[in-house]
Amino acid sequence: MRLLQNLFVEGGPVLVAITFLSVMAWTLVCHCWLRSAWLQRQIDRLPGQSGLDLSMLAWHTSGLEQALRVVAVMASVLPMLGLLGTVWGMLVTFEVIQQYGTGQPRLLARGIGQALLTTQAGLWAALPVLGLQHILLSRVRCLRRDLNRSGIPRPLRGDQAFETSSNAVTLAIVPMDKQACLSPYVPTQL
Repeated sequence: MRLLQNLFVEGGPVLVAITFLSVMAWTLVCHCWLRSAWLQRQIDRLPGQSGLDLSMLAWHTSGLEQALRVVAVMASVLPMLGLLGTVWGMLVTFEVIQQYGTGQPRLLARGIGQALLTTQAGLWAALPVLGLQHILLSRVRCLRRDLNRSGIPRPLRGDQAFETSSNAVTLAIVPMDKQACLSPYVPTQL
């Protein structure tokens, strides 16, 4: 526990922010992983389900896509926080140089260590989250493909799954082929 406390003291407030955002990102990644596994099990049981159940699966898939967009933003912000920590650490180093000169390397080491620690933490936190986000995005594309093959309609908008006029529900079918499931991220048109 003492070692962890020393690590946070050396890393400064930016390391605390990196840790907090990293925990949030990992929590959301785990949630998306479990949710995609649940959706896959539901899609595997498609024969014999009612239309409402099928449209709800499409709605859950859209929600999963939105959650993965948030994960992508978090994975993009983590290295930027590491860069902010680098700048912060260098500012600490320059303040020491201004006050004491370059004759005391022990004092300079604190700022340089903070700069390196936060840079490393930002990259170590972001890379696995980004990799898992891409894996999950590929899984969601495969789920969407399986839903489309089953004739499951896709909601017109990501944030509003259905538009109702009188008692009818308006949905759109978006075609998706096998190549789209295997290719790198291609934004879907809504």
